[in-house]
Amino acid sequence: MNRQQLILHCAVEAEDREEVRSLLEQGASLQEQDEWGLTALHVAATLLTREIARLLLDGGADIHAREKHDMSPLVMAAWYGRADVVRLLLERGAADHPADLQRAVRMATMDNGEAVIPVLQEFGAKIGLIEAMYLGDAEAVSRLLEEEADPDRIDDGSTLLMHAVAASLSRFPQNFVPLLLARGASANALSENGMTPLMMASNWGHIGVVNQLLAHGADPSLRGPDGQTALSMAQHDPEHNEMAIARLSEVGAKE
Repeated sequence: MNRQQLILHCAVEAEDREEVRSLLEQGASLQEQDEWGLTALHVAATLLTREIARLLLDGGADIHAREKHDMSPLVMAAWYGRADVVRLLLERGAADHPADLQRAVRMATMDNGEAVIPVLQEFGAKIGLIEAMYLGDAEAVSRLLEEEADPDRIDDGSTLLMHAVAASLSRFPQNFVPLLLARGASANALSENGMTPLMMASNWGHIGVVNQLLAHGADPSLRGPDGQTALSMAQHDPEHNEMAIARLSEVGAKE
């Protein structure tokens, strides 16, 4: 349903507490979802203050509701870095789903979540290898890699090496790609969507990682989603990715 047709969603988005309270008293549905699958509580989870989320929870909102990408309000709040809302949701029972707790800490490490991470940890969330990579914590990454049994493990749809490539372009950029490769990670291991680390690095124009992957046997002829190669992905942004395009062309890469 279109967001404009959902009066409660609109009131929440406008942070109109009195209107939200009035709509709840009139029996507004807390289960309705917009075109993205967001409930009113999902919307409230993105706000700077916790008061509207508290009103919705007091009215019976489902704390474990899922939107189209299977994100709960807790994960949404962590993604937006809303520490006060995260604490409220955890105090109200969101921590009952350990998978949500861990996904929330993953999202917090990837984007805007420095203030959220300690709150999640209070309720049992752990910083694992992937989270440490996104936080740029070299000491933790080295330690956790020693405990990692499978360097090609897939987590959240991507290989560890794919996460390392993404982490190299995060808010705390540290290049952990060489560490993964040294531990035996395959430069050609596919993520669940058929992407390789070379495709990702080429798409983002990360020439340093492109060179490291090629040096460890990354195959530029592999084709991913929609039949694209690393070179064709790099050519989506020829100005930004000029060096990656030139390097891939040097090794005979094709579109």
